[in-house]
Amino acid sequence: QCRSLSSAPHSNQGHSSRKARNGLSLKAMAADDRGRLYMAESSSVLFCTSTPFINTRFCQEAQATHFSRAQMGILGSHRMKFTVHGIRVNPMNNRHVLIWGLSKACIAVTSEGMDSFERVIDLNLNLEPSECDTEYLVQCEWMPNSELIAVAVCGTRVTVFDLQIAEADSCGPAMNYLVAYDDKVIKSAALIGPLHQDDEEYQGIDAKLAIMLDTGRLYIIAILVDEDGHLEEQGEGYIELGSSTTFPTAGIRRHKGGEPLPDGSTSTTFGEGASLVYLRQSNLLLYQCIGNCCVAFVLDGGGGICGSFEFLPYAISSAEIGGHYGATGPYMHFTELGLVTRNVNETYYRVACVGFSTRANQQKPLLLEFNQNSVNIKDLAWPSHCTSGLGFLSSYSFVGACAYSMPTATIGTNGRIQEKTQMAERAYLGLLSSNGSLLTFGEDGRGSTRSAYPHVKKRDDIFCFEELASVGDMDSLVLGGDAVGKNPAEAKRKLSLNNTNEYLISPSYNGCTVTAGFRHLSVPE
Repeated sequence: QCRSLSSAPHSNQGHSSRKARNGLSLKAMAADDRGRLYMAESSSVLFCTSTPFINTRFCQEAQATHFSRAQMGILGSHRMKFTVHGIRVNPMNNRHVLIWGLSKACIAVTSEGMDSFERVIDLNLNLEPSECDTEYLVQCEWMPNSELIAVAVCGTRVTVFDLQIAEADSCGPAMNYLVAYDDKVIKSAALIGPLHQDDEEYQGIDAKLAIMLDTGRLYIIAILVDEDGHLEEQGEGYIELGSSTTFPTAGIRRHKGGEPLPDGSTSTTFGEGASLVYLRQSNLLLYQCIGNCCVAFVLDGGGGICGSFEFLPYAISSAEIGGHYGATGPYMHFTELGLVTRNVNETYYRVACVGFSTRANQQKPLLLEFNQNSVNIKDLAWPSHCTSGLGFLSSYSFVGACAYSMPTATIGTNGRIQEKTQMAERAYLGLLSSNGSLLTFGEDGRGSTRSAYPHVKKRDDIFCFEELASVGDMDSLVLGGDAVGKNPAEAKRKLSLNNTNEYLISPSYNGCTVTAGFRHLSVPE
């Protein structure tokens, strides 16, 4: 169970007027490993820190306290050449950000201050949506375990880009996979991997791309990267549509109230395709068709389907989720939130998603906790008495979701570190709505969480410092934020211990943001 912490409505009118073409779901928000947020504002990307949303220690009625845009801790923004539909931060290198729109995409390199893009590399897709209904981008994803290879899924082809062959600020395709027939359209796709992680001698990257057509049929192709980081196949290939993937369906109820399918039953489609989602933490591939339940495919070490179960029924009653209204599919914005331990020894995976309320078809956030024995679904509702100022309308929708974690003390300390104090990572969920409101949900603290975010690694607790060192004069220190602006060298001079005559001045009476970090030797200029 999650409880809501704070909200931050801001002006984002571009999303309210944008509609996803051909039923595509917008992915207009992403977070890096440190909780920095990237949000699409029509034709620009907003850089924001999540700290103000989760710092509620001295905040009365946190759920009802709404931040204005000026209070959000905005680090900066960058104007893009197209209307932004999706953002993906590279897990291997958080400075690389994949951004796409209806027919254009690019890879942006974030500045050292994490407040702007210092370089934007256009991906040459050569799409013309005005000339053909299938000339559009479905989604873009990073190749697993790679900071240089991106995959763009279009209506009738899949294009792989490798930044190693980029020239200046432009990158051409390294590989094209074309759908063999013109009357078939790609509805959704998901990258599975990295595979063969147990083979210590294998130094390349082995991944599989699962593709769902509009017919609901599933096709899986391999994408391999050699030990030098180059694609093993380059040029052009075809996605053969002769025989699609067959998957097991025993025990699955396709419709509400239907009988479970008998043992040994299989299928190649459940109807018109809706979406494919890969859950990396639990190694599940979620398969959805219009009007049917959401099925979870259990994957083996090579990315093949070895089992399945009903993950979410198409229709869920209010009694099942503990809310005032039920929910229906198709479900979207699946976001992994790590592991949680209940009843001492029972561990569950935790995932958030968005469905549709049975009241007026309004979108509805849900929280799932599941393991090999059960799937528990709960309503993730904002308290009704705390919505004043959010400006919610019956027609609002969610255009982005992301997860991140922050350190927290697990035992009450009243602001002091005590002998019994323990530190842990607390998971947070951010939901961006079409009316420009950002909702932040946080764990309630019941049950212990491990790996709250897929890239968080558990380290030993630190209870004391052996020494303190002044880092203000180190060349590797990088300052950012709106108080620093575009001249970090001047800000470092003003903050020096030896400077008693100059000060940093906040650009706004509401406050400012200052970030500090160290430049890693492996990060390119």
